[in-house]
Amino acid sequence: MMAIMSLKSRFRRRELPLLACIVAAGLPAFGFAEASRLESLSAGFETATSRLNQRYESLDEAYINALERLQESETRAGHLSNVIEVKNEIDTFTREATFHADDFQERLSSFEPLKRIQTTYAEQRQSIDEQLHAPRRELVTRYLEELEKLEADLTRSGDIETAIETKNAREAFRKDSRYARLLREGDDAEKGLLTGRIKFVTKGELEIYLNGKSLRYRNSYDGPDNSRRMRITGETRGEQAFQEGDLLFIRASSSAVFRGIAMMIVANGQSAYLPIRKEDLAYLGKDAKASRVTSDAVKERKGEGIVSGATDGIMVSEWAAIGLRNADESGSEWFQGPTSEDWHGWGTILGKEMLKPLDSD
Repeated sequence: MMAIMSLKSRFRRRELPLLACIVAAGLPAFGFAEASRLESLSAGFETATSRLNQRYESLDEAYINALERLQESETRAGHLSNVIEVKNEIDTFTREATFHADDFQERLSSFEPLKRIQTTYAEQRQSIDEQLHAPRRELVTRYLEELEKLEADLTRSGDIETAIETKNAREAFRKDSRYARLLREGDDAEKGLLTGRIKFVTKGELEIYLNGKSLRYRNSYDGPDNSRRMRITGETRGEQAFQEGDLLFIRASSSAVFRGIAMMIVANGQSAYLPIRKEDLAYLGKDAKASRVTSDAVKERKGEGIVSGATDGIMVSEWAAIGLRNADESGSEWFQGPTSEDWHGWGTILGKEMLKPLDSD
């Protein structure tokens, strides 16, 4: 456990400029063959990307070390079932080529020592995501700019064949799912809707994803049923910039009869709000996962399969207490999964038509 926690101090250290590799590789000395300029540029980008990913590799190593120590401890204690559970997590984690936050969350253990290690890993990985977001976007943007420059240089020099190869590489890069969202953020800066937080009330378990990224939230509920940890009066942590076209995915499970969900995006300063209403939602079925949800699927199913949410007095009063508007006040509408116990998923595409000023009727 300490191995994971100690990584926090490493994240604060100063790093060398991340673009050094790509700049050096993208501007080779005169006399190099033109074809090698594209290869050098690509190699420089991969090197810079690898340097960014070292943080994840260090965290992954610390996570496995913590799991192995827990496995050894449980082995000495003779707790076979715990040993098997920890071993399964080690095997699953090392086998997966790509990390998916929603799949990882589904694996959270009921064995508390293992769950603490898993939760710490998830929190620190999200922290790395947030810290590296800006430099990764800068790196991707710069690489694309260098490709465009190289394409123009090759065209002017008459090396049309290599220019076409560079053009194809540039277009393929823009379509690559690993980088498309980062590029879209730069292209769509003018599509900003509001900066704020998501607030919600429900009874059960709930996960929120924005463009595939899990959003953490705090639960401020402190009333009846609190000991069972069923009720949530939630607010996402930190400010979030919401843009037109963003995909908001909601995943929830509850065994309660009254298991409705009310949700709203509220701008900083309460200047505007974006209510989540049933006509804007698409029900995506049981066991839907953020990593597999697409904007096209949400658009195709918009308004379909939405079940009105059942509420009790506490849920209604919690919503009123945080000052959020009801459905009859152009506010949010309660919705829920069609069955209890199961995990259900909903999606919505954020749009300007959904945004309302504070003084809107």
